[in-house]
Amino acid sequence: MGKRLLVVDWDYFFEVKECPDPHWFMFDWGHNENWNPLMQQYLWHERAAHFLRRGMPLPGPTGLQETFWERFAFTQKTQLFVSESNFVSMVPKVRQGVTDVVLFDAHHDGGYKEVLGKNWTCENWAIWYGLKGVPVQVYYPTWRTQVFTLEDYCMAESLGLPFHRQFDHEQPDPCPFDRIHVCRSGSWVPPWLDGAFQTFLEACPAYARLAKIEPPSLDPRTFDLEQVHANIQAWEQLKALA
Repeated sequence: MGKRLLVVDWDYFFEVKECPDPHWFMFDWGHNENWNPLMQQYLWHERAAHFLRRGMPLPGPTGLQETFWERFAFTQKTQLFVSESNFVSMVPKVRQGVTDVVLFDAHHDGGYKEVLGKNWTCENWAIWYGLKGVPVQVYYPTWRTQVFTLEDYCMAESLGLPFHRQFDHEQPDPCPFDRIHVCRSGSWVPPWLDGAFQTFLEACPAYARLAKIEPPSLDPRTFDLEQVHANIQAWEQLKALA
């Protein structure tokens, strides 16, 4: 019997403002999962400073994560995998025997370029399933109102693979899942939400069968709010001298 895989990207719960929202430029970030931790730490401190310097609160989760798990059914043996990158959704330990994939993500991961490339990555892992004939159902959060305009190319769809995208209207899924993979997406979601991420994981019914299967640490990342305020103060002093 086949196994159902539920894939959840933590960035699904972190709303990024998009044009024409007046604050879209505050979220116009470059992203690269290959940046080292020190580089990412510096960038997140600077991004936090952009908000606080303008008197804006640091952005938080949408709140959808609080009742998310209640929508699904699981078996008593459902295993939970957690990693930093959604690429792990197609590694052998996760994909073995999977015949159905349901993805909740702010991005489709079905290939954003017309050339596949030599390696499987966080951008195209879902194509692997499609090429094996495994259907992939992608659910976007409704806050991504421009997603079919901003991400109008999807290689999986262009190849005619069993790949479907739609907005998530929070409907329950009564068919049990056998495996769950949750990725933190630290390049997309800020470190000040790491505590909320841990709470989300612990609320999962399969948390007792948690397996961390990727080398990078999933411990809370370094985020020093005092350092952010110090950076803002230094910036203001420099600006006063100009």
